[in-house]
Amino acid sequence: MGDRPESSPGRERFDADERVLRELFMHHSEFVFSVARLVTNDNLAAGEITRRVFGQLWHERERLPGAFGGNGAALRWLRAAARRESQAWLRRAGLGAAETEPATHAGAARAGNSR
Repeated sequence: MGDRPESSPGRERFDADERVLRELFMHHSEFVFSVARLVTNDNLAAGEITRRVFGQLWHERERLPGAFGGNGAALRWLRAAARRESQAWLRRAGLGAAETEPATHAGAARAGNSR
């Protein structure tokens, strides 16, 4: 009793995945939050979406080895997941994209306003 549990390949893989996910979260959670905030225009929703995206990444890590790899795969996956979750949030909230579109140069041009 009190001894450290024996290490197994499965446990070592879990620990490695956990470390990688922690690193991804530390480096990219603000990015995911920013994407979600831009789409939803809601800080609380963006926080919840950020948690959902990283939870989804954890649960799908076996299917998504590229998300834990290099060459931008993680950022592409995170951006796509944040947009998908944000759009789902908008649908659940009964809001359309036009109702939440941030005031950008493109949005202003479409509205007939110029800067």
